[in-house]
This record gives sequence, structure tokens and C-alpha cells, in this order.
Amino acid sequence: MTVYDSIIIGGGFSGLAAARELSTSGYYPLVLEAKNRLGGRAWTDERLGKKLEMGGTWFHWYEPHIWSEITKYNLETTQHVKVETLQWHNGKSVKKVPLNLLYTFLEKRMKTLTEEASFYFPNPYRPLEKREKLLEIDGLSVRERLNKMKLTSSEYEWMDSLWSLIFHGRPEEASYAHSLRWLALSMNDWKRLLETFSAFQLTNGTKELISCIAADVKGDIRLSSEVAAVEKQEDETYTVTTQAGEAFQGSTVIVTLPPPVIQNIAFTPPLSSVKRQAGKEKAVSRGVKVWVRINSFPEPFIAAAPAHYPLNYIQYEYEDKDGSFLVCFGSDADKLDISNSRDVEAAVHRILPDVEITDCAGHDWTHDKFAGQTWSMHGKNQLTRYHMELNREENGIFLAGDSLADGWAGLMDGALESGIKAAGKTRNYLTRPPG
Repeated sequence: MTVYDSIIIGGGFSGLAAARELSTSGYYPLVLEAKNRLGGRAWTDERLGKKLEMGGTWFHWYEPHIWSEITKYNLETTQHVKVETLQWHNGKSVKKVPLNLLYTFLEKRMKTLTEEASFYFPNPYRPLEKREKLLEIDGLSVRERLNKMKLTSSEYEWMDSLWSLIFHGRPEEASYAHSLRWLALSMNDWKRLLETFSAFQLTNGTKELISCIAADVKGDIRLSSEVAAVEKQEDETYTVTTQAGEAFQGSTVIVTLPPPVIQNIAFTPPLSSVKRQAGKEKAVSRGVKVWVRINSFPEPFIAAAPAHYPLNYIQYEYEDKDGSFLVCFGSDADKLDISNSRDVEAAVHRILPDVEITDCAGHDWTHDKFAGQTWSMHGKNQLTRYHMELNREENGIFLAGDSLADGWAGLMDGALESGIKAAGKTRNYLTRPPG
């Protein structure tokens, strides 16, 4: 049996980046991906007659790792169409607000958050640098922090909805510390943070970048290979067994699955109790993303609604000769079955009652057994409790993924960063002196 230098579980951005970095250094890795495609929660699929991103989509040059990859492979990017108007639906009336006026409206309140971001995260790529201070706020949810800010009802509704979109989850579960991390990474500028979510996308889809990285892997990649068990042997190697009963031998293992999915693998010996507990905790980001085609050609717009709506954010994206494409988000996948077109239509019409919907498409990542969540955002206490331990190697087993990044945890950039770092740790392990 071939003994691989590293067996990498998961073929998303983290796993492929780790495999490429190791093979560039002369090692021979194996990537095992449970799905029949690479990319993980980044997936360009042909839907509604167009290539649409079912998962990760947008990025910005503020995100150094993904921008470096785009530069490395000379990939074409498309900048999002400029939007100047927000339609705010509060359940009683609709207000059309110029975005610049909205920013002015929120500036004073957001300044409070950005000041706290610079205090708690002076060096955002060292997220635990002020750990003792962070312990004071890491148990605070975004909603709890908003409740302490003495906001007007309008300010509260808008900020609550905005943070539910950013976390793709319920504000009462979302970590306030994580919101400050992202603000710190945006140079303590909340408008820059908002730009990050819709500035650029790859013209030919995230699939193109995934293919480029995979092509540089000098090792084996196997699809439809769901891992069931990882067992350490007496010779210090690991046997990785799939659900189909195939067994592979490796000197090290890199696990790049989302924390809720890692617990589906049987580890012998078990991972540390802290790592196991992190996997048992419910993910915060359990929302929905759905694409909608309409038969009209509106001016580019954003429409938003309170956080408890099944869909609370709708954004104009594209148009073709037959109509326009809108991308829609909601913070709770249990409130909307995106496979049911009538339910989707009803949710859209709560915000945009006059649009005529011709079709819709999406993927339910929250109930996908290989994902269990959308982008990885932290809940209360998860940064101080788990970040250090999840990034700690255990006798040749390394974890990686977007949630483990020091920087943009939750984004494609964070996934790339974490995979590259895991490869570096693996190289150090493989070259350590005997004993």
C-alpha cells in the first residue's frame, strides 16, 4: 500500500491549498472528497440557464490570500454593479433610501463598534493577542450588544437585520467578538466591511480557481470518498477508511471539514475533548441563499427586511434578454424550504410584492450532511474557548478550514489561509528529528 505523506480529508479551498503547498514542497498527498466534485461550499453550477454560485461568491482585495491566488493564476474578476438605493421593508411600509443617507444615519452607532474593534483586535491576524480582555466580551451575542446601545427602533431593526445577514444566522447566537474581528480586518471601517461582501467575483466562477489549484496538486485526488474512520497505527502512520471500505495509509492527516461534520468521523485515539466539544456545538450560520429569476429589468437595488423574515435581504445581480437575477438571503434555513418554489415566491413577495418570479434555485447547505452550515461564523465564547485548540496539532493530525483562520474566518480567504498554514505545520512535522 502507498503511504502518502499526508491524507487530506475534504476537497474545498482549504484541502486543495494544503495539498498544493505540500506537493510543491516535494511531498505526495492524497485528497479524499466525499462529494462528486471539488470545491466544498464553493460551487459554481448551471442553474436557471446561467452559471450561478450556490455557495461562496464574493471577495475583495482586502482579503490577501484569495487575491493572491487570483493574481497567481491570472483570473478575470467582475466588479459588482453599483447600487445606490436601499428598499427597507419594516412590515408596515416601504422606504426607499439612498445608501449614502443610510450610511450617515448609521455612522454614529457603527463608530462605537469600530472603536471597540480596534481595542480588542489591534492586530487582527493575532485574534487572541488580548485574550484576557476578550474573555470579558466573548460571551456576548450581537443582539445583546445592540440591546445595550440605546438605539432607536429604526436603528435597532436595521442593525439587527444587517448583522443577521453578515452572520447568516440569528443575532442572538452570533458572537459579538467575531463581528469586531471582521471590523478590525476592514481597517476599522464598517463601510469597507460591507464592500467586502459584494465587491468582486470570479468572471468564470469559483470553479475556475478551484480547478487551477487542483491542477497544481502533484498527488492523488479521489471524489465520492466519504471518510468513516481515522486510526493511528503502531508505526505512527494513520489508516483512513472510507464508508465504502477503502483504506489508505498516511504519515499525517489534515481534516478540513466544518466542525459540525468532523464529529461524524471515528478517530482512534479520539481527538481532544475540546476539539470534540467544538464539533458538537451547533453552527451559527444556518441560513439560506437562493437565486430568483424575474421577468423584469429593474434598476440595480438592495431590499432588506427585519431579521425574522424568511428572507431578509435581496440583491440585484445580473440580467439577460429574458429578465433579471436576484440573490436572496435568510438567516434561518428552518423557516424556508428553498426547494419549494411556492414558499420561495411567498418569501420574496413579502419584500418585493410586485415582481413576477419565473424560477428559483439554491442549495440547502444547512441540511447538507457534508456541510451542516453555510459560511463559518463563531457563536458566543467559541473564539477564546476553541481557536487555539482547534489549530493545535495532535500527533500528526491537523485541522483546517475557514472557521480556523486567524484572519477572515468564515470566508473563502480564511479557508485558503488555514489550508496553507496546515501545510506548513505538516511539513514541519514530517521533517522533525527522530523521537
